[in-house]
Amino acid sequence: MDSSRPTPAANAADEALPVLPATAGPILLLSLPTAAGLLVWLFAGPGWVAAVLIGLGPVLSGVLITRRTRAMRSSENRLRRVLDRLRETLGVAREGRLPGAEAPEESLGRTLEELVRRSSQAGYRLAELSDQLTTTQRVLDATDEIILALAADGVVTLANRAADEFFSGTPKPLRGRSIEDLFVQTEILDLVAAAQRGRTRRAEVRIPRPDGRRIFHTLAVPGAGPEIRPMLFLQDVTEYQSAIQSRGDFVANVSHEMRTPLASIKGALETLGECVSDDPAMARRLVSMIQTNADRLEALTSDVLRLSRLEDAATAVELANVETDPLIDALVALFEPLCQERSVTIERSIDPRLSVVRTDASLFELIIKNLLENALKFAFEGTRVRLVGEVDGLTSRWRVIDQGLGIPLSQQQRIFDRFYQVDAARTGSPKRRGTGLGLAIVKNAVKTLEGSIRVESVWKQGTTMTVELPGSVVP
Repeated sequence: MDSSRPTPAANAADEALPVLPATAGPILLLSLPTAAGLLVWLFAGPGWVAAVLIGLGPVLSGVLITRRTRAMRSSENRLRRVLDRLRETLGVAREGRLPGAEAPEESLGRTLEELVRRSSQAGYRLAELSDQLTTTQRVLDATDEIILALAADGVVTLANRAADEFFSGTPKPLRGRSIEDLFVQTEILDLVAAAQRGRTRRAEVRIPRPDGRRIFHTLAVPGAGPEIRPMLFLQDVTEYQSAIQSRGDFVANVSHEMRTPLASIKGALETLGECVSDDPAMARRLVSMIQTNADRLEALTSDVLRLSRLEDAATAVELANVETDPLIDALVALFEPLCQERSVTIERSIDPRLSVVRTDASLFELIIKNLLENALKFAFEGTRVRLVGEVDGLTSRWRVIDQGLGIPLSQQQRIFDRFYQVDAARTGSPKRRGTGLGLAIVKNAVKTLEGSIRVESVWKQGTTMTVELPGSVVP
């Protein structure tokens, strides 16, 4: 088909273009009679001539408007015929298309529908991915473990809440920073380098922090995909490592504490067999020594068992309304021999509202007993030990105040450690020597009751131990 040959639709379009008169001609034709009439009237010409000339302008205007209207109607009719021919041409093309072929407008409609459908699917998929990313970020933020996702070059691309808090003191944002800018520990950098080579590595790393040196279990793993993107995990295991070390020290201390009385008992028994008939007085002293060391072993074993139960996370607390007066009366009677021996008296000043408290009876008795015993051991002779009970809202506050040796300021926080003895001067005679577990037992008992304990002491003036038990006041 010759593309240069005009089509019927093109010919129709050419016919639809009217030859309109120029704009300047009609305007001049309309204005000339009016101007001539004005000139005749101004120069005193015949009046009827001026009137004819001036009236000729509107007549000519009407004639021109009529002709222009006819021309526009003719153009409109031509355009209508062109549109009809175009419709006929399209109709013929639609009827003559190949079987199975779609008209251009139908194909375009189907394409648009497909695009709309795919756009909707893409929008839903993007919404699902956004929800998944949000959920993943929430899961990462819920853990206390520090998690960093790195690019192949070691730049941070993702960090959880714990990581943001860990580096909160740094001036720059965490994301976009290199791993070398965040850590100076060669152990961590070596782990990341191994992960970049596709290897999983872990190590215990000590990192200085504002609250002291912390121990972190550090794990570096390579990422999946064509590009290796390492991930770094840091978990603070300071408390766990400290617990392991503490348990090891505890076993060693128990062994040491048991070895001394056992050695004394063994030596006394060997000597007793030889002098029981020759020196009755020596035999009595040896029997007394055996009895003292046996009592010490019994107390040590009892305290170790108590402490072990208190440190067990599964220990159940049995809360009940406990009458404090009978309990304290029994403790005062228990310590009466020690009070007479050292000329020390126990005074009570307890708020009447604390005659009944909501607590665990055995733990409460254990706390008051150990605090009173500790105060009676180290109070000066001839002084008094005061037991004070106060109410603060729903919290009961118990204070044991003595006038005695006191505790040096540098050692006040260590007195709650197991087997810790301040010094020989405070420990004094063997009769006042304890197992070294009393205050450790008190601390764990108070912790089990979700309370708090603090010490206030002045060397060689006295000590005040304060225990607060929230929610123990019965309304």
